[in-house]
Amino acid sequence: MSPATETTDGVPVTELWTTSQAAHHCGVTPGTWRHNVSTGVPAHLRAPAAVGRQAGSAGESLFPADAVRAWHAGRPGRGARTDLKPEVA
Repeated sequence: MSPATETTDGVPVTELWTTSQAAHHCGVTPGTWRHNVSTGVPAHLRAPAAVGRQAGSAGESLFPADAVRAWHAGRPGRGARTDLKPEVA
């Protein structure tokens, strides 16, 4: 976790999580988290974008913790059939 940092668009971010921390919070592996951030996932399901990287050649991407929490809270849950539409009577 980091102290207050400013992103490229000037919005202050108070807490940043690494890829591993974001994945742990959401109960997935870091590889699954990276897939959810990538463009291979439909935009409405995509995880929040990284706002930076840790220093060093092996540094992980950094994500705003609030955005990760909000994205995770909005997920449909394990086994949810999001492809089905409710029947209209």
